[in-house]
Order: sequence, then structure tokens, then C-alpha cells
Amino acid sequence: MVEMVERAACLAGVQGEKNRELNLIFVSEQTIRKINDRYLGRNRRTDVIAFNLGPVQDGFELPKDAEDCPEEEGGILGEIYICPRVASQTAPSYKTTPETEITLYIVHGLLHLASYEDDTSENQAGMRKAEKRIMKILQQEFSINSVLRIEES
Repeated sequence: MVEMVERAACLAGVQGEKNRELNLIFVSEQTIRKINDRYLGRNRRTDVIAFNLGPVQDGFELPKDAEDCPEEEGGILGEIYICPRVASQTAPSYKTTPETEITLYIVHGLLHLASYEDDTSENQAGMRKAEKRIMKILQQEFSINSVLRIEES
């Protein structure tokens, strides 16, 4: 999973100083609702919330193609909160798997950490385009369902 997330971060254009870290935190519907309310003022559940805990990056560009990721070590400082229950409930409506949904949530969170926004229809269109591009590459390079295993309790 680490390799896939590192690849997704590279494809999202998230670069930075060495020795940075990304925390993926899987939470319940109740917890993500509380986080959404407390930090974003939205008293409802959601699928993913990202917090950039490092300096804001200006002037980043998405890699032009799948081979354009820099070789040097780099990274980010951030947290991505994901609700697997929402992924499990949402996946059938998109004719996909919960694992693919969670991968999409990770990509979405990484794009937020790379300063993408989805607050307007224009920004949403840019976010969706970047998500589709990155997901296509990840699906070609990784067996997403075997990288992530979702077990409901």
C-alpha cells in the first residue's frame, strides 16, 4: 500500500522536503461527521477530509506523464481522514469496489494537499480530471483490490 500511496502522491504533484510524512487515518461515520463539523462547519458525514500540516506549496505542476515523477526523495506533511463505511456504501452506485473508492479518496486527499480545491464547479472539474488521470495510472500499475482489503465489522 505504501508504494501505491507514494506513487499517487507523486502523480498528484505533491513534493517537498525529505523526511515528511502522510498519515492515512481510517475513521467511523460518527468521527468523520465530528471532524467535518468542527473543522469545516459542515454537520454531516463525508468520505474524506485532508489537512495540510506543512507549508502551502505554490507553483506545483502535475507530472506530464506517468514517467515524470522526480527520483529524489520528497514528501508531504499531512493527514487524510477516510471513512471506509462511506466507501462501502457508495461503491455500488459507481459500479466499483470499496477498495477502489478508498483509493480515490486517498487521491482526492492528496490533491487537496497539493492545493487543489473543489469549492466551485470549475475547481471540481479540474479535481475530477486530475483524479481520473491518476486513478487510471494507479489501476494500470497496481492491483488495487489486493493492495487494500476492506473488512466490515
